[in-house]
Amino acid sequence: MNEYLNMFSDLKFTHLAWQIATPMIFSLSDILTGYIQAVINHDVDSQKMRVGLLHKALIIIVLILSYVVSYAFGLEFISSFISIYIIFMESVSITENLKKAGVEVGKIGQFLKDKTQETNTNINNLIKKVEIVVDENKKETEEKKDE
Repeated sequence: MNEYLNMFSDLKFTHLAWQIATPMIFSLSDILTGYIQAVINHDVDSQKMRVGLLHKALIIIVLILSYVVSYAFGLEFISSFISIYIIFMESVSITENLKKAGVEVGKIGQFLKDKTQETNTNINNLIKKVEIVVDENKKETEEKKDE
């Protein structure tokens, strides 16, 4: 678990404003490239746009909550981690939009997709480890109550 924390603690934004602005800029870029590729492909659909914008709203909520958790509990790596994850996720989506629009992205798209999948695997492993620790703490607490 510490290796994941160390990996993300090494990635530092130059300023808190950039840590907030960068994922937002990537999200806006994803919206823009998605709309442009839909226009190019004659596939503009208001329902898809509405759903996409609602997904972006959820991403913003998660970003805000990561800052609440980070500063409420002194776990600043959480907001950095969420920001970096959003940047990777939006980068994959942007490259997919470019590819659908006919722009050759080469191996960049596959590299980002692989890194995002690797990050998802790391997140799932980290969650499993946290669940194990929480379960162990619950058992210890219950055992102390029984004594």
